[in-house]
Amino acid sequence: MNIPMKPDLSQVQQQQLRLSPKLQQSILILELPLAELRELINRELEENPLLEEETGLNEPDSDDEFGFPETQPGKDFLQIQAPEPDLHAYLRFQLAMHLSSPEDLSIGEEIIDSIDDDGYLTTPPGEIALRLKVEEKKVNEVLEIIKTFEPTGVGARDLKECLLIQLEEKGEASPLLKELIQNHLPLLSRRSQWKKLSQTLNCSLKELFDAFQRIRMLEPKPGRLFSSSTSTYIIPDLVVKKVQGELLIFSNRDYLPRLTLSQTYRELLKDGQAGKFLRKKLSSARWIIRCIEKRTETLERVAGFLVKKQEDFFEFGEAKLKPLSLSEVGKALGMHESTISRAIRGKYVDTPLGVFPLKVFLTGNPSKKGPGFSEASIKEEIKRILKEESREKPYSDEEIALLLKEKGISISRRTVTKYRLELGIPAKSQRKE
Repeated sequence: MNIPMKPDLSQVQQQQLRLSPKLQQSILILELPLAELRELINRELEENPLLEEETGLNEPDSDDEFGFPETQPGKDFLQIQAPEPDLHAYLRFQLAMHLSSPEDLSIGEEIIDSIDDDGYLTTPPGEIALRLKVEEKKVNEVLEIIKTFEPTGVGARDLKECLLIQLEEKGEASPLLKELIQNHLPLLSRRSQWKKLSQTLNCSLKELFDAFQRIRMLEPKPGRLFSSSTSTYIIPDLVVKKVQGELLIFSNRDYLPRLTLSQTYRELLKDGQAGKFLRKKLSSARWIIRCIEKRTETLERVAGFLVKKQEDFFEFGEAKLKPLSLSEVGKALGMHESTISRAIRGKYVDTPLGVFPLKVFLTGNPSKKGPGFSEASIKEEIKRILKEESREKPYSDEEIALLLKEKGISISRRTVTKYRLELGIPAKSQRKE
């Protein structure tokens, strides 16, 4: 029996989180590295007449009491040229940190060998599976792990996937952004089509512009950060100095223009001569200044806690790094983990031991390693054990694991093997004399 179909109308409610433009700007300013933040500030100075750069500040004539060097005209304070790292070596280093089984490591090596200099996977997982005689599902599982490595977006198969990985990592993959990247990138690049595009997506031109700005901040070629053809400069956000035996942390304020509100335009506002345009620009200028101050305050709070928690690092080096997770920092400071993650991403600190990314002070959870032991400290202990072993009868990896257990460090023989290989130490048979 045929039953005639009738059109059915129904309402579906969907919840969608939309961040206000001001909140989006606040998040952007928090997560931008110092060099990019200066570019943003310079653009704002050009576009907003209510913003001015402060001048005529009293600068010290020589080194101040904290030992800061005098800033030379035309020279960026604390601009340090980074070494030229290799993308594939960096990915292999992360691979060894995340995987331990020989099969997974073999698959991971093959995937990394198939990633080009821009960071894209150039060989389909199916082909890698055939080459290694493993299931394609297994290759995809390892690939998903590699796609969590830095630089964010590495291991993607195309531009769309690369951008989406970055959005997911930032926690900003809104339905509008995902739709634009997956289906409308060519139209988004042509502003003449924006009105038509906003109608198609049922969003305002302002929402479309904000989405465009977010996508512009993503990196289409994550691997090029490791290109040997360009020099990479690190501008530390923070400086750690030892003053009278105490570690103090300071912001690198010299690098950014100091912003203030234009006195000329403020007088116009007082006289009631300003129109809607100037009032809007005043609100925007105040918000920018507030966001930059909040960024500095957040960075100093987070970095101050990390430095205090990892005080032994500044005395004895990486081996003394303590296990510390984002959640621990968040609980201690009363901040959300995502705020801390944004605050430290891409930020560097200049210390008496050199320049380090802030994330180096977060070493994960203690897990089964035992309280107070980070991966770096365990490796140092392995080196110490092997330095004292008998050359006629060197230790096996299993014996090293037992010796570590006696010291309160509980890790498997396989983990000992992995750490030993990462340290470049040969196997027992090769160490025997």
